[in-house]
Amino acid sequence: MRWLPEIPADAVLLPETTADILVQPKPALYLSKTALATADTALMALMQETAHLGRLSLELIAHAAQIPSWKLYDDAAAEIELQNGHEAPSSLPTTDDLYRVYIKGVYGELLNFMGRFRQPLTAQQKIWWNSIPIVVMHLMDAVKDANELQRNMARFLHSDDDQAKKRYQDLRRHLKDLLREALHLWRPQHYSAAAWAQYLHTWEAHNQAFIYDFRQQVLDAIAAGQINGWLGGSMLNDLSCLVRITRSLDKAMAFTDKHGELILPQYIEIIYHLTQEPKHQQAISVRQS
Repeated sequence: MRWLPEIPADAVLLPETTADILVQPKPALYLSKTALATADTALMALMQETAHLGRLSLELIAHAAQIPSWKLYDDAAAEIELQNGHEAPSSLPTTDDLYRVYIKGVYGELLNFMGRFRQPLTAQQKIWWNSIPIVVMHLMDAVKDANELQRNMARFLHSDDDQAKKRYQDLRRHLKDLLREALHLWRPQHYSAAAWAQYLHTWEAHNQAFIYDFRQQVLDAIAAGQINGWLGGSMLNDLSCLVRITRSLDKAMAFTDKHGELILPQYIEIIYHLTQEPKHQQAISVRQS
């Protein structure tokens, strides 16, 4: 029997360069055959794999905006700054490659694991069980839109056009703030029901204010002749892409059960308490990563 793998709170899960990408797809961490033995062990494995997949998804979205993953975990990290010449865009992993190697297999294994389960579930367990594919679906929607966002981010963040660079730096900074806050909540070590509720309450207003200001700045720049309509259209399309990403993440993080209780905080709280238990009390067997 193998005990639960422990991922450090500040561990970076995705590689920073194409040279570091694994050759073979990385498997799920928690979905072992022995976890199918009981409803409790199966649910715990699914909750942990969902949290793992959430962290992978947030890091992939960061890569789409050329945000180094480590900056999401570093609480002391200041404003993201472009460092032209420090690392050429061609050396950065594409979201396609990261999804194929690190996320697609985990997503597929999670669905297969659920399909193989044959044990009875209590009413509460059914609520948790049925919510998992919905939460994961929203995460995959965000990942899909991140792939679209990456194309122009890679182009304009390294552009000689100061107007284009500034607008895309603004998009990246806003996305970085969103992802850092979200990732902080996803980690069991930092679990706080109050913080989760506060995040969902305040982020929407902040997000809407950014969307309005960014859109208006682009339109004003077009009117002033600072940028042309073609470039402005690209910026507004990428703003829409960012909006879809944030909405998908919000749907995942704000998904509730029939009683109106947030689902993900329940997962994170259960995982948190599990990680505080002595090793000999943990009952879930998992494969070696």
